[in-house]
Amino acid sequence: MTFTKAAIRDLSAPDRNKLPPFVDPELKAGDLLLMDGRTWHLPPPGTAKEDRCGFFLKYCAVNAPPAAGFYPYSNAAFNAMSDAGKRLIPIHFDDPITSARLLIERTSGAEPSFLLRHSVDSNSWELPGGASEEEEEGVAWDIGARIGTLQSMVEQQLNGEAIPWMSYIEDIYSDGGVCRVYGYRDSDGSLGSSVEKLDHCEWFTATELRETLGEHHAIIQIVRLWQRKDFIRGKGKAGRQQEQQFD
Repeated sequence: MTFTKAAIRDLSAPDRNKLPPFVDPELKAGDLLLMDGRTWHLPPPGTAKEDRCGFFLKYCAVNAPPAAGFYPYSNAAFNAMSDAGKRLIPIHFDDPITSARLLIERTSGAEPSFLLRHSVDSNSWELPGGASEEEEEGVAWDIGARIGTLQSMVEQQLNGEAIPWMSYIEDIYSDGGVCRVYGYRDSDGSLGSSVEKLDHCEWFTATELRETLGEHHAIIQIVRLWQRKDFIRGKGKAGRQQEQQFD
């Protein structure tokens, strides 16, 4: 079993002074503007005296999942689509998202290693995290995200170590609910020294994971998906971090 680095795409904040002048498309009621998602744009302040209803659609490529996680569409929503339209809702379920886990990858050593916590209750190794709830702070298109609550849980479990971002991997069924799994790469090894002092935490290389958990364990499958070379992942942040999205 060979592991490589996950493809994480990062963006830098633009220097407004170096951007060309913004162009007013002079849209009128009923007009539709299509643009590349990477186009920098600036909405003008609203001048209407009445409330307006806006629609926001967010698409992603098959190999580029949303960093905060897919919107949790129900099976009814999926079944209401035409056969051609169903491809637009690849992730759908009726069970609630009841837990969240974080795969932490350390790449500063000779080979990648992954952090597991030993659960006293189940007497088994597991990913950091646990029971989670909906984000208290955020925006409507990130319903289902668990980054904020997972950050808080992991910080407590890892003795105060902060996780600045994480990226969605997949949803798995667990104990009658859905567990939303994210990934984070500790590139500079900043978690190494402090985490190694915790008795219930341990870093595992790829070979050690397979020997400890078995080839077909769910965590092994999560690692494989996390490090697929054909996937491009972004850095997701909690709603409370929206003002520092480029940090």
